[in-house]
Amino acid sequence: MKLNPRTWKAVVFDFDGTLAQLNLDFPMMRAAVRKLPLCRAIPEEKLANLMTIEMIEAAGLFIAEQNEQDALRFLNEAYRLLTDIEIEAAHNGKLFPGTRMLLAELKRRAIKTGIVTRNCRAAVEILFPDSTLYADATVTRNEARNVKPHPGHIWEVLELLGVPQTDAVMVGDHPMDITSAKQAGSCAVGVLTGSADAKSLYDAGADMVLKDASELLGLI
Repeated sequence: MKLNPRTWKAVVFDFDGTLAQLNLDFPMMRAAVRKLPLCRAIPEEKLANLMTIEMIEAAGLFIAEQNEQDALRFLNEAYRLLTDIEIEAAHNGKLFPGTRMLLAELKRRAIKTGIVTRNCRAAVEILFPDSTLYADATVTRNEARNVKPHPGHIWEVLELLGVPQTDAVMVGDHPMDITSAKQAGSCAVGVLTGSADAKSLYDAGADMVLKDASELLGLI
């Protein structure tokens, strides 16, 4: 897809590491879920190399083969644990200084804005309680039918915005954001405010890498 920022009608942002500093310890989250009694009994090879949400879903399916009620109990317990960890991290996090200004300026320029995040709704509201004044739509893990890296997460927010994927750009700090955007049919811009470096973002397919999300304003 040809990169032409001046044709973008919507900008979709990742949240953690892109609009907000939220120091989630993902290995710790995964390990905490793995210690749940029903999950502990599952052979590691069944869950290897899966991120936390995907591991929870895979474990739920494995448990359901034995007992559907146990699977439901596990899923409720696992997601409650995940939410508690995210909320605690949100209380210790903060929006990046330019986030509100960036979103307000995009709105002033009649460019729609959306947020997609694997984080829970409660954590986003703690960090960004006035998000509805700045972003036109937000789809958290709680609302998404499929979370990133599935491209459906981006399609869902674009449907709310009323903008086709070819007229949108996804901005994120993780290679997952980049691959999601490309699979969704949108442009992808990486930012260096998270843990990924420029090479890993370009390797994932980024059309451009910026120091931070606020640099978008110099392009549009």
